Amino acid sequence: MNQETFSSHRRKTLGVIENQSYSQIPQPSSVMKKVMGVRGQVVASDGLNGQTGTLIGQNRVFQRSSSSGNFVEGVHMVNGVQKDVFRNSRQSLALSSARRSSVYTSGRPSNIGFLSQVASQVPSKDPRPIRDKQYQLMCIHSILAYLSSSGFPQVLTQKSLQQPTQKDFMTIFKWLYHKLDPNYQFVKKMDDEVIICIKNLKYPFADQISRSQLIAVGSPHSWPSMLSMLHWMHEKCTEKLINKEIDIDDNNDNDAEKIFFDYLTKAYRVFLSGDDDFSEMEKELEHEFDKRNEEILSVIEHLEKENESLSETIKNIAESMSSIEILDRERKVLQSDKDKFNQYIQYLENKKKKFIDLNARLKNELFNKEKELSQLSVEKSELQTQVDSQPISPADVDRMTAERESLVKNLEIVTGKMEESSKQTFEKEILAQKKIDSLEKLIANYNSLGYKIGIIPETAPYANNASFELDFISPAANHGAIRPDQLVNRDLRHDIRPRLQKLRQDLGSRLHKEQDDAIQLQEVLDKVCEGLLDARDELDVLQAKVSVTMEQYNDVKDNMLAESSVSNAEIEKLERDLQQMKITAQNGLLQLEQRSQSVRPARPCNQQSQGRPLPRSHTDARRSHSVQASYSDLP
Repeated sequence: MNQETFSSHRRKTLGVIENQSYSQIPQPSSVMKKVMGVRGQVVASDGLNGQTGTLIGQNRVFQRSSSSGNFVEGVHMVNGVQKDVFRNSRQSLALSSARRSSVYTSGRPSNIGFLSQVASQVPSKDPRPIRDKQYQLMCIHSILAYLSSSGFPQVLTQKSLQQPTQKDFMTIFKWLYHKLDPNYQFVKKMDDEVIICIKNLKYPFADQISRSQLIAVGSPHSWPSMLSMLHWMHEKCTEKLINKEIDIDDNNDNDAEKIFFDYLTKAYRVFLSGDDDFSEMEKELEHEFDKRNEEILSVIEHLEKENESLSETIKNIAESMSSIEILDRERKVLQSDKDKFNQYIQYLENKKKKFIDLNARLKNELFNKEKELSQLSVEKSELQTQVDSQPISPADVDRMTAERESLVKNLEIVTGKMEESSKQTFEKEILAQKKIDSLEKLIANYNSLGYKIGIIPETAPYANNASFELDFISPAANHGAIRPDQLVNRDLRHDIRPRLQKLRQDLGSRLHKEQDDAIQLQEVLDKVCEGLLDARDELDVLQAKVSVTMEQYNDVKDNMLAESSVSNAEIEKLERDLQQMKITAQNGLLQLEQRSQSVRPARPCNQQSQGRPLPRSHTDARRSHSVQASYSDLP
């Protein structure tokens, strides 16, 4: 074999050694070949020893020579032997290449093609039975076992993972993710961080995780998906731990290279000393590789035992629960929920009848108000006709016009003040109506919650023949003459609240006993809640219609009161002015009569001195009589 052949062979072997950048993000377990890769390494290592012996045997054909050509050819021969052995050793350590695909961002082209093919075959729907109770228990046991063995700082139980809080979930998620990527820093909101992290982990079902599920992580709809995701992360952590255990020796290529370089150094020294016996060094090299294979076999044996133990645990969990008992329990729960729904439907029917009666009363009141308004309009037209028929002189017209302008100005001022007062009153009424509507909703919500927890009606299981139901007393039914504490038919502070506190204490003692059954009941309860939401929507629609009707009634009532007040004020003002005018006219007439009586005795003697004033006084007296006569005709 000449130098050119060895140079070409060297380029091929060096192409196997690639600089690969590391990443802490593991790949899906489907691309990892665990046991087969390790066993392949053991088998290939035996072949390595045989090939090494063959190649070393070939080195014995070299003879010591001082010529530079033979020396260089010998060096190339040694390098070629090294490259061949390391190429075969890399083929035997197939586990490292396969498993390092979970932490390398780039690899050999064949692995990349395989990963892309696997990624394209990922199912869009989760094939795991994530809603199966036995599967969930298996996931919970696995996660708890891993957390306890990995030094998790909190103490968790099986119940705490059956319906966890968002805080517990986020703590577990951070712990598992830091196991996979220790250098990652959580800086954003956890809802966004979780979605980003599972996409970085290439979780196959990351698209099925939404922010709404992360907000209500403990709900029956969200928790199965979250639990399956945590179990998947736990498996990734376990696989990474196994990879590290196996790669302690075979992931560090420098150890294998160091062993072989030590062998080559010793062999070359022996070769330079003129000795051709390499058997001792070959045995030492063979011993080192056998030692590495024994360590890998011990790891495989440990994993097989752990796999058998986990399989036995899963089998015991699957056999621990009877499906017939679960179905019978669910049937009883569904029957109980059906009876409760029938009672609640009857309750809503009674409420519907009450609202229909209230609507009829409001329509009747509206009709009466319209009739009263028409009567007031007729009376107003009659009064206007009567006022128009009265005779008025031009002077009176001028005077009344001036008075009218003054009255109009005063009326505008009063009207502005009245509008401001009406506006404030209207705003207060709207605010009061909103508070009343809010109170009605709170009462309806309380009754609904009371029905849910079983204290309404009196025959409910937790009512103890006591009435917890609240009824709203409308102020319109009592014409507004009602105190705020009388809007509810019961005393909340001294009657309802003590009973609820006692009931809370009783239920608290029974809560821990029924938590196991609550997990199974929760799924059924979600369906019930959907029906309750529909019923609440219908109730809200009815309440909205009633509110609109009340607002229309209040608007009509306010307009009628405003118009009636303006008309009454104007009539009263005119009557007062008319009465004042009568009094003024009578006073003027009395003054004129007194003056005429005082003037008559002195008339003959003073006629020459007074000249023309006497007829003028007589004219004033006649004018006063005519004014008195004109005012006396007024009603």
